[in-house]
Amino acid sequence: MTNPAKRLLILFGNQLFPSAQIEQARPDAVFMAESAHICRRYAAHRHKLVLILSAMRSKADELAEQGQTVFYTQLDEAAHRSWTAMLTQHLDSHDYDELVCFELESPAMSSKLESLADERGLELRVLPSPMFLTRRQAFEEYRDSHKRLFMADFYREQRKRMAVLIDDEGGPMGGQWSFDEDNRKKLPKSVTPPALPEPEWTDHTRDVVALVDARFPEHPGEAKRFWLPTTEAQAEQALRAFLDERFSRFGDYEDALSSKHPFVFHSVLSPLLNIGLLTPSRVLDAALEKAAEQDIPLNSLEGFVRQIIGWREFIRGVWNTLPPEHWEQNFWNHTGELADA
Repeated sequence: MTNPAKRLLILFGNQLFPSAQIEQARPDAVFMAESAHICRRYAAHRHKLVLILSAMRSKADELAEQGQTVFYTQLDEAAHRSWTAMLTQHLDSHDYDELVCFELESPAMSSKLESLADERGLELRVLPSPMFLTRRQAFEEYRDSHKRLFMADFYREQRKRMAVLIDDEGGPMGGQWSFDEDNRKKLPKSVTPPALPEPEWTDHTRDVVALVDARFPEHPGEAKRFWLPTTEAQAEQALRAFLDERFSRFGDYEDALSSKHPFVFHSVLSPLLNIGLLTPSRVLDAALEKAAEQDIPLNSLEGFVRQIIGWREFIRGVWNTLPPEHWEQNFWNHTGELADA
């Protein structure tokens, strides 16, 4: 009788999915590592660094508490090593038959993992990402069957494919696919949007705020003013607060700008979606459930759904399917330099 293959799940800082989805990978161990090289790739705002590092540490704790074996390297333990070097060192000291990861949106990192697995004779299994609702192959088929790539066309097909906001005759609820023209009201001076909830800092957030300020002084922002959720529970609270307090007026003021109210009635859930603390399926289901329970105006419901299943999925599909030379072109022939500001 042969021994079962040993699987190492490689979990990145933008893949902090709910534990039930991580468990689908059936890992024997989970590898996570903070990388100064990745943090410095762009001069990201310090709040972004705090968000990802703190959320990674909380997710590692959560997985360990649920019985997973987690190998985690913190930034201050690996000051001069690249992420690839840390993984290589781990593989040098542990035996695995298979590497597992969720789909990556970085072609460069995907290539590094493929090369590393090939060099070591390990199978690399790539799982569909819970971060999106449209499989890559499905978007490729959509692209191949259309002469042009327009978000509005893609969004209509998404609505039909997913049976979202479709009436009994198979048409769009309310008689039109988009209520974008009803999403352009100015914010009256008499309207004050509800304040965003500011979750309590975790111990990890306190540690990471000090670390980011000390290690990344060249990055913009003030880490000490950090205010975003960093755990799955806090992300769920943020979702509920949006649905309960701002969802009904989201549509009217979706395009509004205000010098006093930076978020107006927006959800501010994108950072949480983009690191996996919330998944689009969870957000979509919660929004549709709320609309079924309460009289949410259709321009708010449709406008929000359009962002989740339309725009976000479309841009991901375009990024993954258009050739590299597309992203290198300077279509508008811009030559001016950015100002210091």
